[in-house]
Amino acid sequence: MSNIPNRSNYGFLSCLFSLFKSRYNKNKKNFNLNYLKYDKLNRKNTINYCTGALEIKNKIQKKLLKRDKYCPFVDDPSAKHVCNLVYSVQSDSQKSKAAGTAALLLEILDLVTINYSSSGRIKDISWSKDSEEIFELNWEDEKLGKFFINKLLSYGPVVGLIYFISKNLNSKNIFKRIKIEEYLGYPSIDENMKKKEICNKNNCPNKNNFFTFPTGTTTLDSKVRSMKTLIFLTASTGIICPINYENKMLKNINLSPFIVDKWYFKNWKNVKTYPKEWVFNSKIFQNYISNNRVKIKKSIFYNNLIQKSSHRNLTNKCDLCEANIINLFYKFKGDVLKNRRYLLLRALSTSLKIKKYLNIKKLSDLTLNNSNFCVSKKLHYKSLIKDLDLANLCGLFLESRNDDKLAMAKISANEDAFGFPPPNIKRISEKILESKIFEKIY
Repeated sequence: MSNIPNRSNYGFLSCLFSLFKSRYNKNKKNFNLNYLKYDKLNRKNTINYCTGALEIKNKIQKKLLKRDKYCPFVDDPSAKHVCNLVYSVQSDSQKSKAAGTAALLLEILDLVTINYSSSGRIKDISWSKDSEEIFELNWEDEKLGKFFINKLLSYGPVVGLIYFISKNLNSKNIFKRIKIEEYLGYPSIDENMKKKEICNKNNCPNKNNFFTFPTGTTTLDSKVRSMKTLIFLTASTGIICPINYENKMLKNINLSPFIVDKWYFKNWKNVKTYPKEWVFNSKIFQNYISNNRVKIKKSIFYNNLIQKSSHRNLTNKCDLCEANIINLFYKFKGDVLKNRRYLLLRALSTSLKIKKYLNIKKLSDLTLNNSNFCVSKKLHYKSLIKDLDLANLCGLFLESRNDDKLAMAKISANEDAFGFPPPNIKRISEKILESKIFEKIY
């Protein structure tokens, strides 16, 4: 799921901090993803700062590689990509996907500002206003820990994970990881439409037949990987922790990022040791809210409000004309899905500002005949209801009434927290937000 890191080592704040320390240069105004990658020609790299880096024991290997340490996430010290976080300039089988995700995390931590293209791709990157001050800090500094916590609490999916955890607790404030996984993807309503709505092959006998198109995450793998990363980023705030580990976390909450990181490094290789049960500390979370430390500044952006990876368990081609109907669906209806979800997120965010509940039925009726927002008239209202799960994943912490017909956000979000839609969609959305779709509940 784009905008959500989904590799286990992105849960390590120490990896990200070592990347930042190795690459920060206040005189470097703009750079691309290649600049973040390990570069054997560069005097400073992540390995030089990595708190978990392992020593190369073979002296001949040390001499040949011209370094003393190697990344703990690679099995072979001589692996050509060197650093699993960003891979290397000299060898990158991931085609900058790893470096791109690392850049996303640095942006979440407010260490960089990313300039995106209209399609959501990274054009260039620059250092943020906080970066110079943070560069002067060292790993395990309390000030750095507090900075990390504040930034993580402004990231929608971390707050979203906390929401789903809070709804799946037992009487002892303990939750099971497996219960949360199902929420870490795009919710899906199977949209039904005639093939001719998306395919212009008039000679195809299937053109008047209805096809079903899933609009959500269809693979468990991506959810599991997102779960692993998000749960450790969330644990860095001190709000959750492995069972029987609470006392260590509570000594100084601002040191939580370092305590969790150390625990994670010790256990990450043996997945069987990952606790299936975790503890939720509601007092810590409420304390953060009371001190205004929870506000969504970045969440899932507009361009990432639809599933991008292929649906591997589905047959993509029409059995008669061989048109790739799944791709065609996203080509012609993908923007409509993004528009609908963006409008819903903005409407729910607005509900908190004006202290009124969003009436989902009124929003549905108002947009039912608007081709910018409606994919299927038959399922439009149900789709909006289902997308409330996405709103919670984005960190809005909804309070619902009347079987989800009325909803209000409980956590505030910046207007640009969901990215930037096309100007005409933003303009139409703003006009809809001025309509009578909100109501006061006494």
